[in-house]
Amino acid sequence: MKQYPFILPLFVLLFGAGGSLFAQSDTSEINLIGTVAFKTGDDPVWRSKFIDEAEGWNFIDIPSAWEEQGYPLHDGFGWYRIRFQLPLSMRGDSLVVIFSAIDDADETYFNGQLIGKSGSFPPNEQSELRSVRIYPLPRVLQEEFNLLAVRVCDFGNTGGITGDIIRVVRAEDVGRYMQIIESEPHTPPNMFISNGVAVSEYNPSFASIQWMKPHVFSEVDFDLKTENIISNLTLSVALDGYVHRLSEYEIQGSDYFQNTSIIRTVFKAGFEVYWYHPSTTKQRVLVVMLRHKRGINIEDVGALFTVDRDYWRFRDYVEELPQERRHYFVFVYNSCCDELVERDLTDFLGETESQAMEAISLERELLRWKIFNERLDRVPPHLSPSEEFVYRHSIVTLQMAQVNEQGSAFGQIVSAFTPATAAYTVPRQHLNSVMALASVGLIEEAAAGLAFVQHAEVGRYVFFDVYGSEFGTGLPYLVTPAKYFGMGREYHWEEPLNARLSYDGMAYYVQAVQYLQDATRRLFKEEKSPFNDSLFVKNYWPTLSKRVCDVLMHMSDSLNLIQHDGGPWGPGLDPSSGIYSSIHAAAALRIGAGYAQLMGDDNRHTDYLQASRAITRTLDSLIRVTTTQIEESALTVIEKNLFHPLLCDGVRLGVFMPRSDATSFALEMMESSFAVDGASNMYHAKPDGDWFDRQARPFLSLRLARAYAAERSFQRAEDLFAEITSIAAANYGLLPELIEPNSRNWYGGTPAIGFGAAEYILAAQAISEMREVRKGNN
Repeated sequence: MKQYPFILPLFVLLFGAGGSLFAQSDTSEINLIGTVAFKTGDDPVWRSKFIDEAEGWNFIDIPSAWEEQGYPLHDGFGWYRIRFQLPLSMRGDSLVVIFSAIDDADETYFNGQLIGKSGSFPPNEQSELRSVRIYPLPRVLQEEFNLLAVRVCDFGNTGGITGDIIRVVRAEDVGRYMQIIESEPHTPPNMFISNGVAVSEYNPSFASIQWMKPHVFSEVDFDLKTENIISNLTLSVALDGYVHRLSEYEIQGSDYFQNTSIIRTVFKAGFEVYWYHPSTTKQRVLVVMLRHKRGINIEDVGALFTVDRDYWRFRDYVEELPQERRHYFVFVYNSCCDELVERDLTDFLGETESQAMEAISLERELLRWKIFNERLDRVPPHLSPSEEFVYRHSIVTLQMAQVNEQGSAFGQIVSAFTPATAAYTVPRQHLNSVMALASVGLIEEAAAGLAFVQHAEVGRYVFFDVYGSEFGTGLPYLVTPAKYFGMGREYHWEEPLNARLSYDGMAYYVQAVQYLQDATRRLFKEEKSPFNDSLFVKNYWPTLSKRVCDVLMHMSDSLNLIQHDGGPWGPGLDPSSGIYSSIHAAAALRIGAGYAQLMGDDNRHTDYLQASRAITRTLDSLIRVTTTQIEESALTVIEKNLFHPLLCDGVRLGVFMPRSDATSFALEMMESSFAVDGASNMYHAKPDGDWFDRQARPFLSLRLARAYAAERSFQRAEDLFAEITSIAAANYGLLPELIEPNSRNWYGGTPAIGFGAAEYILAAQAISEMREVRKGNN
């Protein structure tokens, strides 16, 4: 919890069995931080002042997420009851209550009457998790003893009253508190390690593993969530007669060691600690190693951690080298039983100590990464050192995010490691990652990504009737319009109205096949071997034609646009046509037409080509009409849908012609409608959306940079790319899903994979090609 030095002391008077009473005798503010009554569920009676909290209520601290106060799995509604005494000096004044953050949506009642609400509750949920609430306390309702009843709905991850400022103040003092909130200090992001099997989150400020999980995805199957194995792992070091945790030693810095997934933290006391999941094994293994030169007087090293699951084993070793000593700590886990965790321990460490030292050695892990890096295509020319650093680490991030477990989970690429709601495989992001893998020469990994989609268990949304309205594909499909559970089954929602469907993943699949084709052709060329496009396409054609391109055509409405599509940030079940997915469908069907010609399928060649051109004509027509309208109210729903931040994809995909009116509209509309105020070169998804929609998204800046590069608007592309490079380079080469413009703190999926690391790789390649053209022009 952050503490502000000028916040007044809190006086809490506990009275009776009814809860906590916050009071200050003569003041201009009342600090409400403390212990309050809380109950999960939802009942309008709970707004009443006349309830005895001793009966059926629990007591938890605020500010804090309720998951940290004894409700770790609760999503949905919870009520807080905050009692406070209003001193005579404040009664009758113009007062407000300030909550600096409530996660996600709330309604707040003062002495039984609604005084304010933020966000929206299901089924039309809208989050305002980091938005400040300032609600008036009407004079007519003010009494000596008062109640604030806060009805909160959490849509996932953490929930509750989480902001550090919870106060009753005079209205004239609100500006001072807003300055405090808006000057919130920047919090450095955490780091992550993974071998595609296990994953851990590392806090570089405290030199500790926050948690280790047995899967990179958050849900193995429906209602079977991935839980922590261990948490709060750090080391204790006995140095010069004193024993301290790592966090008590001054940290010089942390990094990803030698462009790998190995985290290294260097301490000014003269030792280093390394953290890694060995990439040479498919077991769930974590290695922590402390190394120091022999001149440093370290008497002992120990491990401190919390055990969250059964069936784990721990071993420690000391390796004596001529110039240094190494202390290794090894954690092995198996979800089944003691017998299998013992088997995994033996399989990984071997039978002897020498075999164990070889298995866990830092040098062996570095050798594996050396071999991995040798498989990559060369780094694109014309990148600066910082750009090359982010580019290389983006490849490492992709490698960490691709599942390396045997079986149906193999090959998928999650969207992020945290929070849990983002640690899923979402088709558009997964396939964007496949394109990036192919583009850097990782053909096996890219092919595995496509194979995951081909073998996943889908079909739930062929017919999807939601209370009389049909939102399904109407034909058997290959790529889910939802997302995937970890074991390769199609995701589904308990309540159909909560479903979030989009069909852009089908178009991304066709583009990903083309990327893999191009990468394979380059490899054959380097090896001076002939490459047969027809043979390559033949492997994908049966499903690509019948279960992807045919479905895209079938999903087209009377306007030739993809119907019922929410896109990345649209509503769950959108009855209107999707502009963004239609752009990608036009590009995919054009590629499909070329493949049909290779396969000798004349009918599909004609149909796909006509469908692609029909989408383009419709988009051009809509843009012409939209640009002639003076009043926004005159626009139809479809024309309003043109105002989408990813309309710029039409430029880089060649759906809009260079220097055309459509291209100009797409770029100018992005700059005028989606730029974040006060944040240079940053864009949000919806200026009038919820808190998530209004945050800056680095991904959008990278997509726009690619569009400007395709249009040969050199300087604008450079500015956008430089902005995102500076953010990633200052943060271990990682990118987030969201950045809050004021504090620059990170939110949403972290690190962003498909729409972060993969997008940076693709943007860097586009910028490199643009610089080559620019160099030639000069």
